[in-house]
Amino acid sequence: MRFVLLVAAAIVAIICLSANRIEAWGTTCYYYGELRADSACISPGVIIGGWIAAFVLAAVGAWLFIAPALSQGRVAESYVQYDASPPRPSAPAASTAAPTNSLPTFDFRRWQTLLEVDSDLRAAAEVARQLGPTYENQLAEKYLALNDKAYLNAILDRLRADAGAKQSERDQLTRQAGETAATNLMSLRDILAGNDNVDKVTGQRVRSTEIYAGPALSFSGGVLIEFEDGAAEIRSGGLRRPFKNRTEALAWG
Repeated sequence: MRFVLLVAAAIVAIICLSANRIEAWGTTCYYYGELRADSACISPGVIIGGWIAAFVLAAVGAWLFIAPALSQGRVAESYVQYDASPPRPSAPAASTAAPTNSLPTFDFRRWQTLLEVDSDLRAAAEVARQLGPTYENQLAEKYLALNDKAYLNAILDRLRADAGAKQSERDQLTRQAGETAATNLMSLRDILAGNDNVDKVTGQRVRSTEIYAGPALSFSGGVLIEFEDGAAEIRSGGLRRPFKNRTEALAWG
């Protein structure tokens, strides 16, 4: 719509500029083309009205460009800052710190003891860490649940397959929306996976996540989160803005 208004303003301005002016018998007339005896006399009021129309169309079109940016600037003051940093890698075997999950669902002390005394488990844990920051936790959970080294290679194969699938998804997202957007989304999904799919910022359970594709430029490359209660939120960098639902979030801006 804003482009149409600006084009219309330009067309009206060109029409006004192309009119020829003549004064005769104390009267000012405007005409188009070659002056002839039957040429129509256009009054100055028509030309002035044309210029006013061109100005109004241009002003409205320009406002439609500027208004969204001004709106984002006003709303930015109410945005809440949050920690958007990706999860840190799991601690090495010799460390006494817990792996990436702040609340591991397995016996962490037992897992650390096993790593100290079993070289096969240490090697497996190192492989898991290289796959990504959450994979040692997954290895520990699955191994301690089975408590049988015969399943160790099968567990690692499953983790490799999962990491490969995530890398393929990341590559596809990068091609579609760029590396920054893909990294933001995949980092958020890793955090959610390590917290039972509960958002640490709001405490709500998440239904879906996607790259934000709405018109708000300040959130370009960010993520759109939809919660189980139907509410939604967009985030980018340290900014976040809540909405009643996903449709409202995509339309805002």
